[in-house]
Amino acid sequence: MKLKPGFVKEYKKKHDEIVNKWWVYMADTMDTNPDNSPVSIPLPEVFHID
Repeated sequence: MKLKPGFVKEYKKKHDEIVNKWWVYMADTMDTNPDNSPVSIPLPEVFHID
């Protein structure tokens, strides 16, 4: 995805608003933190490039 020049702040504002609404909407179907963000677990490293 490529944003138009000057739209980084607007994109972040819209993105954060949608994500927070999604977390609240999905909270009854997934494990959540107190702020309704999804609980995440660490993933094992599959490969490594030096």
